[in-house]
Amino acid sequence: MEQYTGFRARLPGSILIMQEVLRYTSFVMTSVDLTITARAESVSRPWLWQLGQDFRVKVNIVKANIDTDYGWAHVVLEGPLEEVQRATAWLMTTGLHVEAKQRAVGA
Repeated sequence: MEQYTGFRARLPGSILIMQEVLRYTSFVMTSVDLTITARAESVSRPWLWQLGQDFRVKVNIVKANIDTDYGWAHVVLEGPLEEVQRATAWLMTTGLHVEAKQRAVGA
């Protein structure tokens, strides 16, 4: 007799996606309004792209001006509080100047 293993055996993709959604939405959601400034040595690195890849945050670029020797970006990071904090801490370790304009915590 075959042992019943639940929906995971029948719908592995759906359950895994649902588990990820539940894990993502079970945290306190927050948003942080940042201005990031980069000098010549940092301007060529894809730090905005890296934020979206390495952290579970939504990166909303409000305004930006990136040139070959200097750049700045006004961004809003949204996501679980812990992930936004991790992303902001990572930004500060990259040599970029990070200034928080506004922080709002909500569900």
